[in-house]
Amino acid sequence: MCYETFEQYQKDCELANELHFEMLELCEMNYDIAKRVCNGIGAEWFPEKLRKMISKLNPSLVIVAQNHDLNYYFGTGTHSDFVAANTAFRWNGYKMAFYKYKWYDPRRYWVMFQATKFSIELNAGGWPAYTAAIKERKADEAAREQITNV
Repeated sequence: MCYETFEQYQKDCELANELHFEMLELCEMNYDIAKRVCNGIGAEWFPEKLRKMISKLNPSLVIVAQNHDLNYYFGTGTHSDFVAANTAFRWNGYKMAFYKYKWYDPRRYWVMFQATKFSIELNAGGWPAYTAAIKERKADEAAREQITNV
């Protein structure tokens, strides 16, 4: 949904690197994986229209969500890794808020509030999405290995 062009992916990678995102997975992946895995803000099972609406209401956090999607996809499967990915969402959201808005701009604090809220919601209900993303990655790896061995 979110990476329609390679140029946008590269631009987001450069910004994530510049801001020193926590758990920076975004730029370590190839574009094809990011294009398939990243879906904006919201769980994969949300209707696409809802994810688009949430993303549109929180544009500063879309790049944070992209990185988070990849952190889930490449997760280790441990509870500590799950919590670390959700905590990284919060800190990366704060980095975006400070990057985009001056201290006197109320939008800075709104983005920080949203990043905190989303991080709490992810910790509370994101475990099924986390484990599903890891299963998806393992299935993808098995399929690639099978193709390679043919």
